[in-house]
Amino acid sequence: MLRSLVGSEMCIRDRDNMEGRYSPSAHAQLVRSAVDGNMNVLRVWGGGVFLPDAFYDTADEVGMLVYHDMMYSTTTQSHIPHGSEQERQEIVHNVRRLSHHPSIFVWNACNECGGQGLYASFVMTAVAEQDWSRPIWPSCPSSGWSAGIQPLTGLPSGLPLHTLSKSTGIEAHGPYFNGNGWPAVNQAPANKLLVRDPHLPVQIDNGTLRGVQFRNVFGSEFGASVFSSFESMAPTLASQHWGVHGGEPKANCSTGDPSNSFWKVCSAVGENSPNPMAQRNYPCDDLIYGYFGIGQDLDATGEFPFKRQLYQCMVGQALSLKSDIEQRRNMNQFGLLTWQLNEIWPTGGWGSLEYGTVGWTPGQVLGGRWKPLHYLLKSSLYADVMATCGAGAACYVVNDGVKAVDAVVEISAISLRNSSTKPICSHTAQLPAGPGAIEYFTCPEFGALLPSKEIIFSSVVRGNSGGTLSEHTILAHTPANLTIPSDARVEMEVTGSAAATEFPVTVALSTDKVAVFVVLTTLAQGRFQENMFVLLPGVSKVVGFVPFEKFDEQEFRQTLRLEHLGMYM
Repeated sequence: MLRSLVGSEMCIRDRDNMEGRYSPSAHAQLVRSAVDGNMNVLRVWGGGVFLPDAFYDTADEVGMLVYHDMMYSTTTQSHIPHGSEQERQEIVHNVRRLSHHPSIFVWNACNECGGQGLYASFVMTAVAEQDWSRPIWPSCPSSGWSAGIQPLTGLPSGLPLHTLSKSTGIEAHGPYFNGNGWPAVNQAPANKLLVRDPHLPVQIDNGTLRGVQFRNVFGSEFGASVFSSFESMAPTLASQHWGVHGGEPKANCSTGDPSNSFWKVCSAVGENSPNPMAQRNYPCDDLIYGYFGIGQDLDATGEFPFKRQLYQCMVGQALSLKSDIEQRRNMNQFGLLTWQLNEIWPTGGWGSLEYGTVGWTPGQVLGGRWKPLHYLLKSSLYADVMATCGAGAACYVVNDGVKAVDAVVEISAISLRNSSTKPICSHTAQLPAGPGAIEYFTCPEFGALLPSKEIIFSSVVRGNSGGTLSEHTILAHTPANLTIPSDARVEMEVTGSAAATEFPVTVALSTDKVAVFVVLTTLAQGRFQENMFVLLPGVSKVVGFVPFEKFDEQEFRQTLRLEHLGMYM
């Protein structure tokens, strides 16, 4: 299965909104973080730029596939083709510059343009004239060509290009969980709060026909907007604005921006100062209210309130896409491209990685600090083999990898009241090679416990050698509707390089009560071995730290901090 945020798949934007700050090391680390997050395809988005050589070189090196748009998008008038000689030269230059990279497996004309008109007669015709070695595609998304390509390979035939007149539905964008509820340059729906269905427990349909021989869909763009960590965002704001509502009255963001179909023009109201959070992309009110309750104080400012709001926003994004992807992996979808992989500035966006340019704005990590979502993609959502349970006690285990797997699924119930863990079902499956090798089973005790507000669940899949293939926490209710312990005492101890083997530093964690969705954060360059996990009393938990370029152990020790749900409930 293809998977990422530009397959897993991910959609990638330009690494930085200021191209003069590009660095080879940041682009290389971005690709490595995608691979480590279990992605195998990155889509280069048409609303951005052709990327530096380091991105493509690293993709070649690590085996990352690249689904490549030309730099056109219908979201803004500055990104549509006019058929000029200058545009043709840019296309020719970049296709010649990049066509030797084996990582690029397909060219397409644009983002969400349909692929007709100049996109076919000018853009993709110019591409096909320069590169006959790989498939071409009209647009992302698209139904494909009716003429101009070889049907079995997608390679250019030399004949004029024409798109299919009827939609086949084989590639789709959306749905999107756009932020809303606070006036900002981006908001959907505009000027009102829409708290979306969290889809808990997940709906599982065991009647879906699975296999490449059946009708299937490539979901090449979907996502949830989100802010970044306190470490990334706080340096960009004066301390009086540390809050998702900026510590100022609402801005007036009712006027549409004529240059872009998504943007609003925001201005101060009356004698008020401009609200800085109106310029930070989408708000996060809907996710925070939806998962943590309408009573959350989003007007509060200061270090602790801002950390709480940003933690809840990022965990909300992770839970939103967790439900979405778990439903998609039960459907006949063999490509999942999350929108998007990376942020292009140290604020809000759609990424699972934060802004990753270092040396300019304090608080950033090379290639992007991993958000909670990226850790979930690694641990289960984009793992080749994963299992989950949902509504009606229905469960599945799926193998989208290239090898057959003998898997053992273990589902356990965790009591939030007394921190005990109880295995409730086990299922053994012999799964052929994927994609789409799936087996359904039921877990009656899971179904019986679903109504409880004092229970969460764990799913662990082990291979025949005993190694863990994937693991994750299953919620049947939003955190607002669970009895999360608020008084868990979590302790940390850092062990340094002298004693470490695989990692330069490790963090030993312990707790006296169950701590849900523990998130570790640091200013040090690197990422954690795992994150956004459940910590149980009496269970030894040691988390390693994977260093990036210019890792500093002292900085790690001085800036390491921990959060969990109970701190903020």
